[in-house]
Amino acid sequence: MKKHFVNKALSAALLGWGLCASVSVGAAVPDSVYLMAYNVHVGNGLNFAWSANRQVWKGIGPGHAFVKSDFGTWGAEKKMYNPNLMQMPDGTWRCVFQVNDYANQFAVAYSEDLVKWRPQDYPYMEGVNSCIAPVLSYDAATATYKVLFKTKDGGVYETMSKDFYHFSKPRKVDASLYPSVTEQALVDGHPVNGQIFKVSYAGVERMVQAVESAVYWAALNGELARDNEVRFQGLKPLEATIKIDAGRTKKISDKLIGIFFEDISYAADGGLYAELVQNRDF
Repeated sequence: MKKHFVNKALSAALLGWGLCASVSVGAAVPDSVYLMAYNVHVGNGLNFAWSANRQVWKGIGPGHAFVKSDFGTWGAEKKMYNPNLMQMPDGTWRCVFQVNDYANQFAVAYSEDLVKWRPQDYPYMEGVNSCIAPVLSYDAATATYKVLFKTKDGGVYETMSKDFYHFSKPRKVDASLYPSVTEQALVDGHPVNGQIFKVSYAGVERMVQAVESAVYWAALNGELARDNEVRFQGLKPLEATIKIDAGRTKKISDKLIGIFFEDISYAADGGLYAELVQNRDF
């Protein structure tokens, strides 16, 4: 009989995130479900919830950020406002979002599965004072991306791209062209605004597994040395025997010579300069 050992702290963490780690063998699962993309907090990034009927929504996490803003200085400025997501004809995903209310830039992000995201880009929009609530669309006939965004002076602008990287100079358009793309739903009992898509259930399972993995690594990274006595109480000394087969040796090239030098703390100069020490004393 096989025995399965489960880390109690990890199990508690997974339950706290509201995750279901497994499905009973033979249980019926739907081919497709509904997925909602939203932003529960500007500093939290892109969140997701799923539903089988568009009425009862369960957060994937909940609150887990599948991608966060990487715009601005480290920390306080890295915020995501009004994320707008779109699934392309080839099944990949594109996302645009507002980075703040004063930069003439918005963010673009790309993912194949909503789990792994490529590095973000932040195209400059010449001649505007802000890029607020960008909305993405795609013209399959011309293979062209279009982003409509607002400015804080009340204008609505349009910019185009063929590669989702190089965008055209924005041109002002009629405000009536700006679409309404969000819906409201109760996710785990809390009202949120976001976009709803129909996706495969297998895709949602991959997202749940990604969150479980993140929780697992967070639990490992949160381990403390003070708990070692309990964590390693079952360990026993390891005995090993090493046998060397001298008949299976291989020649090593006599050209494998070199030198390695690592310059740490100005060691090449003889050590730290006094000017680099804050109080000039150790």
